Amino acid sequence: MKLCKTPAFLQDDTLRPAFYVLLTALAVLLRLSLLPVSNGDYTMFLHPWFQEIQLAGGFPALAEPVGDYTPAYLYLLAFLTYLPGYDLYLIKLPSCAVDFLLAFLVMRVVREFRPGPFSEMGAFFLVLFFPPVFLNSAGWGQCDGFYISALTACFLSCLHGKSNRAMLAFGVAFMLKLQAVFFAPFLLLLLLKRRLTWRSVLLVPAVYVASIVPAALLGRDFGELLTIYFRQTGTYPQLCMGIPNLYAFLGDQANEFVSRAGVLLAGAIVVFVLFFLVVRTYPLTKEFYLTAAFFFLFLVPYLLPHMHERYFMPADIFGLFYLFRYPKRFYIPLVLAVVDTLGQANFLFGIDPYNPIQPMSLLVLLVLVLLFGFLLSETGAKFPGKRAEKPQHT
Repeated sequence: MKLCKTPAFLQDDTLRPAFYVLLTALAVLLRLSLLPVSNGDYTMFLHPWFQEIQLAGGFPALAEPVGDYTPAYLYLLAFLTYLPGYDLYLIKLPSCAVDFLLAFLVMRVVREFRPGPFSEMGAFFLVLFFPPVFLNSAGWGQCDGFYISALTACFLSCLHGKSNRAMLAFGVAFMLKLQAVFFAPFLLLLLLKRRLTWRSVLLVPAVYVASIVPAALLGRDFGELLTIYFRQTGTYPQLCMGIPNLYAFLGDQANEFVSRAGVLLAGAIVVFVLFFLVVRTYPLTKEFYLTAAFFFLFLVPYLLPHMHERYFMPADIFGLFYLFRYPKRFYIPLVLAVVDTLGQANFLFGIDPYNPIQPMSLLVLLVLVLLFGFLLSETGAKFPGKRAEKPQHT
């Protein structure tokens, strides 16, 4: 593994801290500049939820269902109602703060693949200035950074063979957002390959149950708390919610039969890929872990119906890991980042780059197929006319 050479000006003990402080200040100012941006999710959901909780006295309001988010996020929202200030800013500030946690965790993962101060700090600040990240937190006010941070911690634990820590982190991600299940095929692969213990899986429901206990103690129905995600799946009937995935060819129409068939198709494809990867014998290197995790985070939202614009964001973050490990394959994370950025910009600012959306979906499919090819090469699979790449050991 090649070490990344640090530029001379970053080796200076005087200039380096000043450079880092300057970039951090710019990252903070960037987020502050986006705080006044309102959006449909705020006006239709977050603002009414905030007001409902505030008028009911804060935490006591959680004795009844508020919105369709899990209690883990509603606890934070209830706490924010006790603070003075404009609710739009109060809602966005925690998400902005978590961006720095995410940047730190990304830096830790990059250290596993390309150690060195320049690459590690480069990854840290790349996250802070990565459009899908700051648009999601400071522009949109979404909490995706929370669960993606947990998924990143989960992946780091997987690299170190820490089964309990990995499942604990995944449990945290799952209690925050249902979209954490995009990562489940990768974890299932490691379980089937006996790199994680089945006993540790019990931590996932344990974390979720622990997260809903306070709401239940406040008076909310325990059974209703257990089934939040089942109700969430029927919230949006549209097959495509502005994301250039498989259903971009069907537009925003709603069709229950296509929806069910699409979920079954996605499941079948994931099972087929898992079967192929499980039955083959190959070294389970860190590079394989990275490629497989990135692939599944990319594949699942591409295949599933009812996906939103921002659901490629976990794959965006893992694409950064992939970029640092395989810089010559930059085009894969680049396409994904551009797609996600344009989708969020369309939602926030009315910019419509997906006109029509179908060509963008085909481009995404192309890079997804290329990524699958690289995943196969990690397993030693041979392609016609090409010698298979030898899996790299760590």
